[in-house]
Amino acid sequence: MERRVQEHEMRAEVIDYYKPDVLALAETWLKRDEVINVQGYKCFVHNRKQLNKKAKRGSGGVGVLIRDDFLYRYTVEVIDSDVEVAMWVKMCSTQGEEARLLIAVCYIPPEASSSGNNAKEKMQLLSEQVEKYTPLGPLIFYGDSNARCGYVHAGGEVTTRCTVDPGKNRQEEALNDLVRSTGLCIVNGTKGKDAFTCVSSRGSSVVDYCIVPCGNQSI
Repeated sequence: MERRVQEHEMRAEVIDYYKPDVLALAETWLKRDEVINVQGYKCFVHNRKQLNKKAKRGSGGVGVLIRDDFLYRYTVEVIDSDVEVAMWVKMCSTQGEEARLLIAVCYIPPEASSSGNNAKEKMQLLSEQVEKYTPLGPLIFYGDSNARCGYVHAGGEVTTRCTVDPGKNRQEEALNDLVRSTGLCIVNGTKGKDAFTCVSSRGSSVVDYCIVPCGNQSI
């Protein structure tokens, strides 16, 4: 319990230091109608509904934290949470519907987990959602795909990615199928210095990605 309190305090300090307008959350571990309470932010979550009856905590889950003062300038609406592993949020300027942005947050379980054996099927569903919502405006696709892509790049003007993780796993193929089929590209390693997104006693890797339409890396 003490460790969880310390981790919560550390995350709160990081948020307070950077004060992001929007914060995407993957693998929230929330159950049922639970939310995350962070002072100064409104929480939008999509919690996994199917859980083991004996589970003490939730599993998977995604969410978005929006700064309170940001909500004075933008309306925020969850427009799709039909796919268990993802949530789509639309933000529109209060000055006009034409100024808008779509954010998708996803969490794909690792291949070794009990629910990680159908990553390709989940990615296909996400591809269909990308095709559906791309015409609505600029989009940013965030999330933990548990895919290690090595030096693989995808699409458009992006020809190289300077990644700190050269490793690959079987979920890499599913992620790259999504990226290539929808005209998106992985931003990690193309802007500034790349960094590990997963650090544990078993090692370090890059499995969390920011993905945008090719040609819109500055979004």
